[in-house]
Amino acid sequence: MSSIRPYVITEVCAETQDTRCTTVCPVDCIYTHPEASQYYIHPEECIDCGSCEMVCPVEAIYRIDCVPPAHQPAIRANAEFFKNHPDYLDYHQQSWQ
Repeated sequence: MSSIRPYVITEVCAETQDTRCTTVCPVDCIYTHPEASQYYIHPEECIDCGSCEMVCPVEAIYRIDCVPPAHQPAIRANAEFFKNHPDYLDYHQQSWQ
């Protein structure tokens, strides 16, 4: 079992959609889609580095096991984003390379 605990972006992101998290992610695992109102972290690509959490200006990002109770629905929303938008890679622009 992996000790990596991916991060989750909560709905607070929709208020700003700041891109700082995408520019610091060393594995480029933060995505959005034209039909989405925020960014999402791919749980299988995240390496648990915490860089995104440190730069988020609205404190919308949490390690999956630290998501506050009021934002728990974000865990499911994050997983559903990748299921509901299988073409997310078509809209992804690597921002840090």
